[in-house]
Amino acid sequence: MSENLTKRVVGKTRQGIPEKSDTQETIKQDTDITLGEPVDNSQALQEKELLGKILVICRDFSSISFYRKVVKELPRFKILSALSQVKEAQALGRVRKNAGAMFTDLIRR
Repeated sequence: MSENLTKRVVGKTRQGIPEKSDTQETIKQDTDITLGEPVDNSQALQEKELLGKILVICRDFSSISFYRKVVKELPRFKILSALSQVKEAQALGRVRKNAGAMFTDLIRR
């Protein structure tokens, strides 16, 4: 009689668990899709950081599209050099029009 109880319990606990032969292997497909050129996130972060520095120092938010273009096209050292000169001129009170105009003038030279 104890054999019948054991078979019933074991039979009930196995319900819902498929046998290995009933399962299928899943193969992960390589679905990496790249549209255009891949963007280097570190470069994008550096560009945003540099743009932020320009905006903080120059305080000229109306020229943000020009500053974005400058950050993308000019070397970082040239931009940092111009920003340094603008900061120095601000500290000495030598900015004639505004810091944005001075930065633009220095970049175009």
